[in-house]
Amino acid sequence: MFSCIGLAISNLGAGFAIPGMSAVLLDAAGPRHANIAVSAMHATRQVGALAGVAVAGAVLVEATDNVAGTAVFFLIAAACFLLATALTAWRLRAGWPA
Repeated sequence: MFSCIGLAISNLGAGFAIPGMSAVLLDAAGPRHANIAVSAMHATRQVGALAGVAVAGAVLVEATDNVAGTAVFFLIAAACFLLATALTAWRLRAGWPA
């Protein structure tokens, strides 16, 4: 039950974040490079989703208890989200993109 709630919240957050990321990327890339920039963003997002599914599968297969395995996976996912947020904040404070 808690897994479904966590998954729903994660997907809801991604649904709100992706249009904003696309808009910022389009603005930063400019009209000349907009297609390439958005294509690269979506390609790397797909690779990230693929890696996330692979990690989830590996954690759940190795876990002796499905609830504990799911909790470990969501902790790993949360750590990845926090790392991405920290890197983004660091880059924005450094004046990037400029």
